[in-house]
Amino acid sequence: MLPMNSKTESTPEIFKVQLPDGSSFPCRSDESVLEAMQRSSNAIVTFGCFGGGCGVCAMQIVSGKYHQFKPMSSAHVTNEQQAGGQVLLCCVKPLSDLSLDFRGV
Repeated sequence: MLPMNSKTESTPEIFKVQLPDGSSFPCRSDESVLEAMQRSSNAIVTFGCFGGGCGVCAMQIVSGKYHQFKPMSSAHVTNEQQAGGQVLLCCVKPLSDLSLDFRGV
């Protein structure tokens, strides 16, 4: 029997992502917000490359914490916009419940 390793044996947390229309969907801590949105059939934004380069999944995170796990194209989201909560949903994973909006996009 192998010893338990908390890194490999941990279960992802599930957070609630609130959309501007009042609907919501669950998002695991180990998936991008865009992947969860697509899986839940609540795709209110278009999606393209899933790599942070096309910019079509840009939204504003108005509340909650998240982790940017891959670079976002500065052609689509500037450093100033990122500081204000604008993100590409394919590049972020939730660290808490999130609330999204189109403001600033």
